[in-house]
Amino acid sequence: MDERLKYVSAMRVMAMMMIVAFHSMLFYTGKWWVFGGPVIPLWVKVSSFLDAIDLPMFVFIAGFLFGHLYKFKGKYRDKRQFVIGKARRLLVPYLVWGLFLVYVLPPYNHLADMLTGISHLWFLLMLFDVFLIAIASAHVLFREGPAFQWAIFFVGSILLFCAFHIFSTHHHFLCLHSALYHLPAFVLGVGFACLRLHSRITAKTASVVLVVALVCQSAYLFLCPVQTYFADYAILLMTGYAIVASSFVLLGRTADFGPKASAFIAHFDKLSMGIYIFNQIVINAFLGIPGTIPFLSEHYYVGVPIVFVVSFAVPWLLSWLFNRFRCLKWLIG
Repeated sequence: MDERLKYVSAMRVMAMMMIVAFHSMLFYTGKWWVFGGPVIPLWVKVSSFLDAIDLPMFVFIAGFLFGHLYKFKGKYRDKRQFVIGKARRLLVPYLVWGLFLVYVLPPYNHLADMLTGISHLWFLLMLFDVFLIAIASAHVLFREGPAFQWAIFFVGSILLFCAFHIFSTHHHFLCLHSALYHLPAFVLGVGFACLRLHSRITAKTASVVLVVALVCQSAYLFLCPVQTYFADYAILLMTGYAIVASSFVLLGRTADFGPKASAFIAHFDKLSMGIYIFNQIVINAFLGIPGTIPFLSEHYYVGVPIVFVVSFAVPWLLSWLFNRFRCLKWLIG
């Protein structure tokens, strides 16, 4: 693993773990579009906390790597090859596993869903959209001169999100709405790479920002009985991005993770995409086992750890197996 980018891999593993934990709580939140369990306020709050951080963290990392490799490594200058590469890594797994869901789990997934982001795989389609927007806007994001180019683009992406999101109930055609939702996190990552903010911001400043953001987000989620859409957007967006950015800075200052920790991070970083792909599929299969739903409904405090262990261990094993064989590796990006 590149010594300079160990902190990137560490954050990607953190994000992956949080997403698995978030999915493990959905059964108890009333937001599950397939299986419904009892609504447990604790898991609703904790899942909302994770949801404000996990996917923005993934998209921020994608933006940081895109900015780092484009500006400092001279990559991605061939736009055609860039799009083909991202299609191979994101769209191929999306199509393969999306069709798998349609034809293996037909009661819960439909062919038409492929056009709007099927099940949890919408993230792959959304990220492909974001990369298309980024490469088409590279002349703006990477223009030499003052830093306000990417800042304007960042603010503009937030305004676009506001304009489109208020009219949406879930995903739009080809996940364009979700791409606009996550575009600010991507552009923030690009800005951190281009301006080297992770090196300029001190650990003390990042620590203060992290603590304040965590306190504000926790207080809002756990103490405010009434939450509105715009309050959710403003507060969770600002605190979530602050947590992601400050955590990134602090991880960057922890340059040496040690050989064992580095090997652990590298292993799960390599399998993170596969774990994400298999995670929701395994949860659906697990909840479909007779007797599982009644047990989880009755034992709702131990239910989340049980679902987490199953939905992490099995996808990890499947990802490890797929990654060992060249003929299967391409199926998980």
